[in-house]
This record gives sequence, C-alpha cells and structure tokens, in this order.
Amino acid sequence: MLWVSIFRVMLLWIIGLGLFAALAAVGYFQGAIRVAFSLLGLLLAAVLSLPLAFAVAPLLKVLGMQHPVLLAFLAPVAVWLLFQIIFKSVGLAVHRKVDHWYKYKAIELHRRQWERLNRGLGLALGPANAIVYLFFLTTAADVLGYFTVQIGTSEQDPMAIRLVNQLNVAMQQTRMDKAVAAFHPAPEEYFDACDIIGDVYRTPLLQSRLATYPVFLPLIDQPELVAVGNDVLFQEYWQKGPAFAELINHDRLKPLVQSVELYTNVMSLAGAELKDLKEYLATGKSPKYEDEKILGRWSFDQKKSLLLTKRNKPAMSPAELLALRTYIVKVVGNAELTAFVENKATLKITDAKKASKVFQGAWKRGDTGKYSLSLPDGAKKLEAPVVVEARRLSFVKDGFSLVFEN
Repeated sequence: MLWVSIFRVMLLWIIGLGLFAALAAVGYFQGAIRVAFSLLGLLLAAVLSLPLAFAVAPLLKVLGMQHPVLLAFLAPVAVWLLFQIIFKSVGLAVHRKVDHWYKYKAIELHRRQWERLNRGLGLALGPANAIVYLFFLTTAADVLGYFTVQIGTSEQDPMAIRLVNQLNVAMQQTRMDKAVAAFHPAPEEYFDACDIIGDVYRTPLLQSRLATYPVFLPLIDQPELVAVGNDVLFQEYWQKGPAFAELINHDRLKPLVQSVELYTNVMSLAGAELKDLKEYLATGKSPKYEDEKILGRWSFDQKKSLLLTKRNKPAMSPAELLALRTYIVKVVGNAELTAFVENKATLKITDAKKASKVFQGAWKRGDTGKYSLSLPDGAKKLEAPVVVEARRLSFVKDGFSLVFEN
C-alpha cells in the first residue's frame, strides 16, 4: 500500500523528529543541570561502553546469560544503562541542591531568573541529547540490520526483525547509514560471520561444503552435527525456506544454537579464518588452504586399491592375489583417513561388525612439495610417501597400494 511505502521512507524522520520534540520537552521541564548530566553520561557511555563491557560480563553470567553472542550485545548495553543511572542520579541530586538554594535562600527575582534560565538551557540541550540518542539508535540498527536484512524473509519474521529492517531501508534512503558507518562498534569478523550465516541459511546445500572446510574437520564426527545432516525430514523443512526464527528454534537446531561449548569450539577453529571460509563457501576453494591437497576426509576405495596394486605388481601369484583381497576387505575394510590442518592425521578402520579403531598419526610436506604420512602400525610406525592427485590419495602399506578418495 502507498501509505506503508511512505511510512517506511519517513520512518527515520518520524523517529528523529519524535526524539527532538520529546527530549526538548523533557529538557524544558527537567532543567539544564539534569539534561547536561544526562548528555555527559551519554557521551561517556558512547566512549566507554565497549571497553568496560568485560567488567560487566561476569555479572550477567551470574544472572544466567552464558552465551558469548548474547554477552557481546548485552554487556555494552548494561554498561550504557549503568552510566545513565549514575549520571541521571547525580544530575538529579545537584539539581535539587541548586533548586533548594534558589527557592529558600535567594531573593524572588533571582529565583525567577534562575528558573527561566534553567528551563531555557534545558530546552536547548534537549535536542543535543536527541542527536546522541539518534546516533545510538541508528548505529545499533545498522549493526543489527547487517544481519537481520540477510535473514529477513517476509511477514513471518518477528516484529523486531521487521522493524530493524525497515529502519535500515530508511537509513539507506536518507544516507544516514553513511553517517554512522564511522561509529560501528562491531569488529570486521562480525560482518563476515553474518555473511556466512546468511549464505548457509539461504542455501541449505552449503552445509556439505561447510562440513568439508579444513579447519572444521575435528568437528565433523560430533553426533549432534551428524544428526542434523542425516535428518531427512529436517533438511526438507529447511529447503522450504522457513523464517530464521522458526529454523533456529527447531528441535534439531535449537540445542546447537544454544550450546556455548559448540560456539566456543567453532570460533576457536574459525575465528581468524572467516574471510577464507566465506570465500570457500562462495567458490568451493580456500585461498589459504588450497595448496594443501592432502587436507580433508578420504574414504577407502577397495576396487581402485585392488587395481592399483595389480598394476604395480603385474606378476602376482594366486596366493598373493588372495592375500591382497583378504587384506583389502578384512583388514582395511571401510577405512577413512582424515588429514587435519595442524599436520595431524587419523586413520579410522571399521570392520564387518561395525567396530571401529582410530589410529592417531601425522602428515608432513617436504621441501619438494611431496607428502608423507606417519601412522602407528603395531609395534612400529608406518612412514609412507603419499601421492595426492586431484581427488585421489594413495600410499603403500604392507606392500599393498591403498587408494582413498574424497
């Protein structure tokens, strides 16, 4: 509707004019002293809210707010509110003392002059407070809006998300977003994380690419994450494009979203790699890890291992061929080799009874660019050169060529 479009365009003007009118009136009735202390508190809060947030975070944890994301937003707000309470209280106390002196100790003429001056200056200072409040509001809306615009869908979204998104549209139309850009308190990693979450939310198929990002390999076997990927009904639900609030409150995702431990693990792994991760999700290539071809999870290929061993040993006897087949099927079986970022490697072997053994080892890259693998092999250690070609990895163990693919 036309009036809705007009309202969205004028939203920022309506808020701004409302703040100016309201705080001018407040300034007139409260007086210059109280308004001046409020303005000082606002300015100090703008400078000190983020640096002092770390001191308030433990108190919020005591109140039950444990998640780091929640603390990152609420701790500065708590400091800001604390500054307002302190400075408004001090301003009220000073105002009462001055007002008491003029009311009971000054002559009538001076009292009236003081009241007119106090109200006049309060009326003038009120809009200054309004400007600071408007910058607080628009900066917060700009930071939050960077995320909410990406995950906003339609009228299904909560009122708070729709209001922030509408305010962001109004800020872009009035160029207010340019004015507050210099005051952004959020680090660059916040915006990269918003881009990543928005991309995965909009394109659920990116989950598989996200799971193969090298730094996330230590998390790939966590049961709760495996359950999300294997839940067909949940994946179909996600593909239908539910509202973001509905998605993260789904029984399958809600425990993961609320998990402090999972968040801490993910950020410890990817905190410094968010730009690289964003590029990886967009293109399937990681600028940082692209040259390390060995990184990833590799599944054992019985057929290709058999063919490669035969090719390398064309004159195998029937007994050797039987030994090869037995070794490949019963000893190696459904093996998985995982090469991690920090030069660690694991070999997981699952037998026919689905019992698994995990061997911890390491990989390294020589000066010539060739890889080698070190894995426990009974009482000794296997030290084998590794050949990585495209999506195939191979090495020799016990005289047999083992081929893995990812």
